[in-house]
Amino acid sequence: MKLFTFLVVTAFVAVNATNSLSPDECLNLILKMKFGQICQEDDTDCIATFKSFIQCMENCEKQTKDTTIFISCAEKNCKSTNPTMQRTLADFIQCAKDLQHLNSDPKSNPVQVQA
Repeated sequence: MKLFTFLVVTAFVAVNATNSLSPDECLNLILKMKFGQICQEDDTDCIATFKSFIQCMENCEKQTKDTTIFISCAEKNCKSTNPTMQRTLADFIQCAKDLQHLNSDPKSNPVQVQA
């Protein structure tokens, strides 16, 4: 998924806000999602829910290239009753919001060109 790639690349420059996951935690989450390592091997409910979750995220991504709309779609449509997936969605959304904020705030960007 393109959004996963975007998040992996930008996670290295994310700023750790007070209610946020660290950049390393965001990167680890994204990699676990990408490689399907969110659920325990014997947790069939989680595995089934994860597959639906990924499909939902892909559907949101197909609807828009705008990160704000994507986040809103994922928050609204990709909910789950599975505790592992609830935590995964909440963490993913927080990481995406942190990265979106970082990319929209030039003062928080650690790489600046001097004129």
